[in-house]
Amino acid sequence: MSNMELGDLQREVSAAWQKPYVRLHGLEQFEISKQYKVAMKKITHDQPRKIANAVKYEITDEIIDFLRPSVERGNQRALETALFNAKPRHYNMWLEFRDPYSSQNGLVAWHITTMLSVMTEHGWSGSRQPYLGKLPRQWSKKVDPGDCFSFERYYEVTPDHTQIDKQRRRDDGSLTDKSRSKVRPLVGMDSNSLTTDIWSEKGPIMSWDVHNERQIASDIEAKALMFLGDRQGVFAPDLQIAILDRWGQGWNNLIEDNPINLRQMVSEVDYKNKMAWVIAILSLMNYDYFVEEPQVGQLQGAKVKRNMTPHDSHLRVKLTLPKTKGRVIVPKQVQRSESYGVRQHEVAGHYCHKRDEHNNIIKSWYRRPHTRGDARLGVITKDYVVEKETSDD
Repeated sequence: MSNMELGDLQREVSAAWQKPYVRLHGLEQFEISKQYKVAMKKITHDQPRKIANAVKYEITDEIIDFLRPSVERGNQRALETALFNAKPRHYNMWLEFRDPYSSQNGLVAWHITTMLSVMTEHGWSGSRQPYLGKLPRQWSKKVDPGDCFSFERYYEVTPDHTQIDKQRRRDDGSLTDKSRSKVRPLVGMDSNSLTTDIWSEKGPIMSWDVHNERQIASDIEAKALMFLGDRQGVFAPDLQIAILDRWGQGWNNLIEDNPINLRQMVSEVDYKNKMAWVIAILSLMNYDYFVEEPQVGQLQGAKVKRNMTPHDSHLRVKLTLPKTKGRVIVPKQVQRSESYGVRQHEVAGHYCHKRDEHNNIIKSWYRRPHTRGDARLGVITKDYVVEKETSDD
């Protein structure tokens, strides 16, 4: 069974990134040169801080049970609708929940971040050769925050993973290898990561490292497994454009791009429906019938006096799903009693709607994540717990 409480995985993964090739499970099966490891350590030195500072969403078991029928039904029209509604609420966010398919009830998490630059077609052709220094300018291009996102999945190491490791080492004859690290990682990182520009208002931005028929066939199979739950699944025409053309997938940055590693296949067990789940969760949180509940004792939107001592706060906020879809609840707001400003805080990205006198939506637009308030008065950070309403009261 799981040894971690919901919410613990973020801290453990951040710590593991201090020595990723030792403390992150899942990399030991790949051939990675010492030169590449040294270069990646320099390039990713800021990753522990990014993960620790990501806005965390703890997804309760009740939400997973609520979403399970729609995810496992595999309806492509529903998937397409969810996909375009699933724009991440923050530029650096962390989704954590119990693995829906783990017999050990282990934790999994997604680190979702906006990208500030992407590879060009020239860069992909050049990157086939090992290049561990600073990338030439023509190999990449800058993009605006919110146009492109990367998705990386982490997991709690459970006895199931240990058993699979033993079987793999038995098969390749390395079960008694004395050179193996004595460190037993607590957490792991999926070998495969994804990037997308599906929510860009500018249209397609990214190009992908797919160059021949074999790579194209492998890419389609991997995406069918991750989005449809079936390696042999066939995408409907609209989803072919939305997923095959607007999502890229490949080894994460810690894995060296060499002929030996390129022969590896994604795991049927670890990758089944993995993107369908994250899309379903992100989309659900963007619907109107989610209610943000300020914690008791916290003044939602209250002003802070200038003569007060500036101070920082960390809040734990509930996002509650009412039982009845479409029933929009507006939480009672504490009236603002001061006129001196508010502490700095991040506002999650969200959809805004203009309605007519009959409450019908006549216009919609997306408001990007942004920072509001005065840092001189202090900084408010938040973690979120996403849960299902337990009563109709």
